[in-house]
Amino acid sequence: MSEQPLKKLLYVVSRFPSLTTTFTAYEMSTIQEAGVDVHVATVWSSEEGEPQTVEKQFVDKICDLRLGNPALWLRSVQQILIKPQILILIFQLLVGHLISVYAMLKLLVSLPKGLYLGYWVKKHGFQHIHAHFLSSPATVALIASRISGVPYTVTIHAFDIFATTPYERNASIPLKCDKAAACIVISKFNLEYMRRTWPDIRGRFELIYNGIDVDLFTNKTERVTDPNVFHILSNGRLVYTKGHTFLLEAVAKLRKKNRNVKLQIIGGGPLESELHELADRLEIKEHVTFTGKMLQEEIIQRYRASDLFVLACAISPDGDMDGLPVVLVEALAMEIPTVSTQVSGVPEIVQDKVTGLCVPPHDSQALADAIAYMMDHPGEASKMARAGRQVVAKQFNRHESARMLLQLWQTL
Repeated sequence: MSEQPLKKLLYVVSRFPSLTTTFTAYEMSTIQEAGVDVHVATVWSSEEGEPQTVEKQFVDKICDLRLGNPALWLRSVQQILIKPQILILIFQLLVGHLISVYAMLKLLVSLPKGLYLGYWVKKHGFQHIHAHFLSSPATVALIASRISGVPYTVTIHAFDIFATTPYERNASIPLKCDKAAACIVISKFNLEYMRRTWPDIRGRFELIYNGIDVDLFTNKTERVTDPNVFHILSNGRLVYTKGHTFLLEAVAKLRKKNRNVKLQIIGGGPLESELHELADRLEIKEHVTFTGKMLQEEIIQRYRASDLFVLACAISPDGDMDGLPVVLVEALAMEIPTVSTQVSGVPEIVQDKVTGLCVPPHDSQALADAIAYMMDHPGEASKMARAGRQVVAKQFNRHESARMLLQLWQTL
């Protein structure tokens, strides 16, 4: 790679387009702006609906990995005949995926996709493969790398190392890290966690934060909100790890103290009905709005209309948790006062009493107290938000993250 500049790059992701992983699309866009021809392969079927603006440029550059494609099966068998030593890697993966039926099923689906993708990478002259998430995308990328001889790297996020339920638990983690040319972690916490959990893990690890477009996420005008109402915004899938239950309880505590707060939650997910019922039981239903999924442009408008951003990150009973939620980076880039919890890499962006308030997880009273503090100290809240934007501009800028990635890839 160091002998010639990187000109053609393939991303391997779970789904594309996808509302929940726009950070990947922004990364791809920034790499392409640097002169690299970027394409994308998706392991699973993509979400329905209109692609986000940043995703549209890649819609016609997606590799078809559908199992219904006859060419996929033909080329998969062909690659095994041409390179039978790939069976050693397949056997290693099969052994590693014996941890659960779900893991094995995902592997069996990923195997032909990886074999075909290796052929496709060779045919189209790609120089590097980069996967997002150490789960199925990394499995597919690893197999494609071994078939094509093209190196692969992977960005490791959250559930791909934290989840322990049979359905979501990842497999062959040490193997995939060892075979990668480099592994990118999105927080210091993630790297420390991996080394504690798999003390014998090998491979090259690099810390590169997920970058955002700091020019897009900016508050160029004064926020216009109702001075008689304090508007709280949260943005995240309706799942346990986002801590919406604790946030609703905190809002209820504030309402009982005659604090005129209203909460808006962006996102959809499996806990939608349960959270609606909780808001009803807490008697705050009329003060809480669930918007469902929204496009990025709409979300930015909601940021601008809010007084405070809160993400009450939680650790699920099975150990799953967020890595370093990009929505916190976005909120601080918008200079929105921010409250979150001491989970995984969150304190690396929401630095307590510096860029925001960071309280213990699963504690609705601590959350309510932090929100009340921000309400009562608007000057200090704004000062922390401004400091937050400075941190984002320096460490979470998409151009800096892309520069670091390109520099890494060129030296492999």
